[in-house]
Amino acid sequence: YQASSTDIFGFLPGESVTHNENSALFPQSPYAAAKAAAFLLCRVYRQGYGIRAVSGISSNHESHRRPGDFLSAKIARHVAALRRAGADARDTVPPLELGNLKSRRDWGYAPDFALGAMRILRQVPVRGELSGEPEEDIAANYRDYILGTGVMHSAWELADSAFRLGGFELDWRLGGADQARWGASFRDSGQRAIVVNPDLMRPTDPLAIGADPSRAIDELGWSPTRGLERFLREMIDSRGA
Repeated sequence: YQASSTDIFGFLPGESVTHNENSALFPQSPYAAAKAAAFLLCRVYRQGYGIRAVSGISSNHESHRRPGDFLSAKIARHVAALRRAGADARDTVPPLELGNLKSRRDWGYAPDFALGAMRILRQVPVRGELSGEPEEDIAANYRDYILGTGVMHSAWELADSAFRLGGFELDWRLGGADQARWGASFRDSGQRAIVVNPDLMRPTDPLAIGADPSRAIDELGWSPTRGLERFLREMIDSRGA
């Protein structure tokens, strides 16, 4: 099993941002380029050498195990810190610094993706059981599958959902071409809650990458959980809030 990423598809203005297994590869970062190379190598070994090797092309998948330098974990840690501080000491917690608030991704729940990976590994018997048409367990019958929820959210929506779960309602400033002026304030006090740090804006970060998991759902009976709250609540609570 080769753990690939929907980042291998990249983003082209004016083109579809939702990708399936037939979408062209267009990696736009060193990470995506490495993932694309591994994806192609996996396919070469399967098609050329008869090795039963497959890629699970996953969108962002989150849980309480996320390292702290990832966006979701960074947001969850900040919300947990605000809850621990309480209303009287909330002003002692500096505003959360984020990058591109317009960036859109398909965020899902990591345990669902682990189950999806297992189904991809067992795809030949799984497809046979579901369709009633057994297949020979050979490399030629193995396919790559995309795992995702099929729903995209903006980075600011991810942050808004986390703050709301923590009990904080925000008012957002999302207008104008200069994102450095974007951000959010606590609705009850007007105090700054989120600011944009231009140094966190990645020059190669695609604006939007979506996933179409139809093949995995139809052929493998996979069922992803949709909604940001499923993993955000777990991530916030695990950080001691």
